Amino acid sequence: MSTRSSIIIKVKKEDLGTTKEFDSSKLGCLMVKWGDDSEELCKPVKIKHNYIGIYCHFDGFPDCVGATLKKNFSDYDKLLNLIVGGDCSYIENDAVKRYGNRAGEKWDYLQPAQGDTAESVIDAIDNEYAYVFEDGKWTCTNYGEKVEF
Repeated sequence: MSTRSSIIIKVKKEDLGTTKEFDSSKLGCLMVKWGDDSEELCKPVKIKHNYIGIYCHFDGFPDCVGATLKKNFSDYDKLLNLIVGGDCSYIENDAVKRYGNRAGEKWDYLQPAQGDTAESVIDAIDNEYAYVFEDGKWTCTNYGEKVEF
């Protein structure tokens, strides 16, 4: 069974209007597990709104995805790079597995969601837990209720 989550970042003013391209080498200690052709599915992302986020399919609980985000993605640039890579199957411990490993998947469905508020991005992504990185701090909600993690 999956526990869906969204991972959202508040964009710095200097990044608004810029185009970012995913670079797996910028993930640092995390090992990226690629599916077939997943790199080809990843396209540059023009940042048009104040918030940008992705969907993560498995283990969205605070002690899984949440703990991994706090441990490995509390750096703005590193997190933004993860997000411009598009939706993930899972993010846990030392591994990130992006989507793009199944026949027929297209970037249109995997690219990050954007919005003027964190809530608008949360609403655009099917999730149970929403992780928002803003002003150097993580917050988590479960169906709108704040969760400590």
